[in-house]
Amino acid sequence: MKSAILYLPSTIHNPRSSPVVSFAVSFALQSSVFKSSVFCLASPSTAMKKLLAAVIPLLLLNSCVFEAPFAGTAEIPADAKLLGRWEETRDKADGQPDRMLVLQHSANEYVVEYPVGEKAMFFRAYAVELEGARYIQIQLLGTAEGPCKTEDRKYHLLKVAVDGDTLEMRTLNPDVIGKDAKDTAHLKEAFAKHQDDPKLFNDAVKFKRIK
Repeated sequence: MKSAILYLPSTIHNPRSSPVVSFAVSFALQSSVFKSSVFCLASPSTAMKKLLAAVIPLLLLNSCVFEAPFAGTAEIPADAKLLGRWEETRDKADGQPDRMLVLQHSANEYVVEYPVGEKAMFFRAYAVELEGARYIQIQLLGTAEGPCKTEDRKYHLLKVAVDGDTLEMRTLNPDVIGKDAKDTAHLKEAFAKHQDDPKLFNDAVKFKRIK
């Protein structure tokens, strides 16, 4: 998910576990897979992209590949509908669906743990407005083992819709927008150019709220 998660204010509360410190432990890359360059792949092969897209949403989220944010500051108030614990609705081979925890960090920011548990990744997130619509920008902070290096704290963009206790999340498709834009202005320009492309965002991943 810049600011290291170590400075999480006391206003953040984990609805499931007590010490916030355990959540705030900063994070490095987790397994041999994640300790590779998965998080910062500059130009993965087409076959690899298809593999990542076919596995699990975790591997879609891990490709925070944009060097710059779409918006450098968080100016849109956090939406309470996004907060809480969420569980994927699709079945997994091991029978254990991934869960996601969304906490409010500040008036305009979130901290996201996904998937919840020992393989957790943590993201800073906040809403941005592009071409008249709102999206959620995420920035990778690290994993349950420690913080990412500064150069690996890259960005991605999510299209999120909440309807009652159902959440749908789509990740921006880097193949459409391209990865050549190295600053915010060029990212926005590329997004505007492709905003009507039906492949701009990947297929939706659905979650249900955990009561």
